[in-house]
Amino acid sequence: MRLAILIHDYTAMGGTERVTLQLCNQLAKHHTITLISVQQTGKEPAFILSDNVQIKFLGDDAANMLKTLPQKVYVLRKILGEIKPNAVIASDSQMALLSLPATIGKRYQKIVWEHFNSQIETRFGSRWFARRLAARFAHTIVVLTQQDKREWEKKYHCKASVVVHANPCALPLPLLNPYRDAHVVLSAGRYTEQKGFDLLVKAWKCLSSEMRQGWVLRIVGPNGSAKTELLAAAKDDESIRIEGPSSNMKKCYLDAGIFVCSSRYEGFGLTIVEAMTHGVPVIAFDCPMGPAEIIKEEYGKVVELANISALSRELASMIGSKSNRQYYSERSFERASHFTPEITIGRWESLLEVCADKEVKIP
Repeated sequence: MRLAILIHDYTAMGGTERVTLQLCNQLAKHHTITLISVQQTGKEPAFILSDNVQIKFLGDDAANMLKTLPQKVYVLRKILGEIKPNAVIASDSQMALLSLPATIGKRYQKIVWEHFNSQIETRFGSRWFARRLAARFAHTIVVLTQQDKREWEKKYHCKASVVVHANPCALPLPLLNPYRDAHVVLSAGRYTEQKGFDLLVKAWKCLSSEMRQGWVLRIVGPNGSAKTELLAAAKDDESIRIEGPSSNMKKCYLDAGIFVCSSRYEGFGLTIVEAMTHGVPVIAFDCPMGPAEIIKEEYGKVVELANISALSRELASMIGSKSNRQYYSERSFERASHFTPEITIGRWESLLEVCADKEVKIP
């Protein structure tokens, strides 16, 4: 098949970019893939991209997308006319603002891949409009969790079919559990309010000094609006390390004894899967949407959203018991096998085969 995948900026360093490029690499083994980037802010992509994937751009400016929307739709429609793809995948629901107008009157299968939480949107913002456009005019909406599928169907009254495809882990699953039981509590993500690192630091400080002795709380990730406040909260506490992004997340997970997802909300929770791939026991807030579906209680510990005391108690329980950590390490590693690229690409291949077989009616 010939497939066109639209993304905002293929050089950006984020979860959407990582899984999109990973999907491109996997699909390019059997199909002709064109990755179309609205813009390019970096010289090279932050993640590996196969030489078999062709790159196209809608422009070289970083202007507000809405201001240049007609022009970009025109350029995208022209590119799609040259490619003549069987399907157009908009990676991020916002991209539907471009992909759906650009495919009017064409026999392309229109797929919108949602990476975020459908409960989070600004009324009358670009994502607000894009999701409603996708629900009405796309053929298929791909979401990451069952909870989000229910939300889409209820909230947007979808004419499109809504399917669940969990994200794959970009890090390979080892043959044996590599867990080292290092005395490090790890958390990772951009320093924003969403990630709830402020809640994690408060929960950490609720632990007694005896409990924390010999242990370190380590947070890694790209800069964000909440970092300054977090640095202030961690000041003069040698047991807390606030670090920048890591170029070797595999080593971060191998050097961890416990992983915490303290997010107020998620689109999925890919860092949880990455931690599980390295056998790291996981504690997470029961936030919308994703973490609880990944952990399912039996593969880790889920605590009430934003309940600092509950999070602190679970940390104390895990820190205080090596056998507890070892048990949840084995369960964590077992769960990771459900999120390998081989499994997730199989779901995408099945979806695309169905799309290829469908007789598409021109709107």
